[in-house]
Amino acid sequence: MTTFSWTEEFDEEEAGHIKDIIRTSIEHLDDTSRFQQAASSLDRLVSQKRHESGSNSIAGDGDVKVENFMWYLQEKFIHIATLVPHDSPAQSNLVLLLWMLRRFPDESQSSPCPEWRELFLDHMQFSEAFISANVVGGLSGTGDTNAESYQQMRYRNFNSFSARLYAQDFTNLAKYGLWSLRDALEEPNYGWGSEYNPAPPDLAINVALDWLFIAGKRLYSYDQHPYNQHIGEGYRDTVGDLWKGPNGFSAERWYFWAQRLEAASLDETLLITTRARAADGAQMIAARPDGENKGSNVQMVNGNH
Repeated sequence: MTTFSWTEEFDEEEAGHIKDIIRTSIEHLDDTSRFQQAASSLDRLVSQKRHESGSNSIAGDGDVKVENFMWYLQEKFIHIATLVPHDSPAQSNLVLLLWMLRRFPDESQSSPCPEWRELFLDHMQFSEAFISANVVGGLSGTGDTNAESYQQMRYRNFNSFSARLYAQDFTNLAKYGLWSLRDALEEPNYGWGSEYNPAPPDLAINVALDWLFIAGKRLYSYDQHPYNQHIGEGYRDTVGDLWKGPNGFSAERWYFWAQRLEAASLDETLLITTRARAADGAQMIAARPDGENKGSNVQMVNGNH
């Protein structure tokens, strides 16, 4: 069993119950039966919301109540993901639990419940989490070292969770990978102090590398996506000051990022561990001819570099 610190309690009794269900399943890494138990427990909560609406509710009110609860539940999953260490196996278990829920059968046992099939297909909560003070705010410049360290931990954990969801083809979160690579590798001083990136250099680079090591295989192929040239548009600039090419993933842009990582690997202002990971990242991109990762011995699954 792996354990980690839940340093922030939920206020609502129901949220605490949800936390306990999820925590029990993802901390016991070798007991897959706990995933089924957790999925069943969470599914019962959804059924309970349907039941609570009762036959006296107005038409459609039961559906609204379940929909609201699903939104609430997804918020709790995101919140929990920010508390699970980015390099803990429990991060991967959290994604496995979500996959089990998505495939959870309805009462007829013939197909997954509609609510679970749509889990995290709406990315609005991820966008809110990404830009909210709860995840990004307070990363630097507050004068409170402990608070900054805590927020930086949550920021990296959130990105690791997002990368794992994308790597496992759970939902399309490629734009968050693009933003992380852009912020760290396309701005002077690794983006520190820029409009969109309050993360210190070591954190920014490591978050970008987490995306690369965890989800690089899928990000490599995004240049074939019909939306590639418009990925991430709307909320913010998608091209940094140092990149003179177009938006979207491309072989040229990957090459540019590899050059920036090579430079970071030699930058003595960065931590030794960051420099070593940057060298691995540059090597990994360089070993990817024609859009495929060939010959690289860098492990991409756990992101533990």
